[in-house]
Amino acid sequence: MQKKIFKSGLFSLAIILLFPCTAFFQDSIHDKFLNIAATAPEFAGYYYVGQIIHINVASEDPEVHQRVLSVLEAQEPLFRDENPIYVIDTVKYSFNQINSWYQQIYNIIYTVDGITGSGINELKNKITINVATNSDISKMEEVIQTFRVPNDAIEITVREAFHYDTEEAESSTKNLLLYLSLILVAIVLIFFGWRYFAPRPSKS
Repeated sequence: MQKKIFKSGLFSLAIILLFPCTAFFQDSIHDKFLNIAATAPEFAGYYYVGQIIHINVASEDPEVHQRVLSVLEAQEPLFRDENPIYVIDTVKYSFNQINSWYQQIYNIIYTVDGITGSGINELKNKITINVATNSDISKMEEVIQTFRVPNDAIEITVREAFHYDTEEAESSTKNLLLYLSLILVAIVLIFFGWRYFAPRPSKS
């Protein structure tokens, strides 16, 4: 009985150790966008509509479009290996510019009563801010006016407590080593636990 309880606890511990690792490896799409934009500054994000990928570029120059595509093919296996169907849409603001404004206002907007979420919406090429009621919209607009962010780069809408927060998660070497260590510990626990508790052939 004690062995059975110990065995259950051992595998439960292994699952708990593995669980946070899944979140770590789910890289934020906006982290990818920042990496792409570092090489192609006109890049403004991409998104799916059905099976079609819409690639936003803050330029009408065909040469810039081609450069953005080249960077996507170099950095994103999706574009390099899977030959997706895509269209290029011209937008007003690059992802770098939208993200820069978002970082400026992020801490301040969360001091305003009524905010329920925020993020960068690449489909709309805007910063999106959600608030609880219509009266909260004017309060948020008043705060944002203190920053030099164009009105057409921000959309404030009423939405109940739904946190559309795309604040990028940090992925440092320290965290990577931590999670890899957790994976290793879980594997060791499972391996030795299985060997210890595995049924042994009876002696004849």
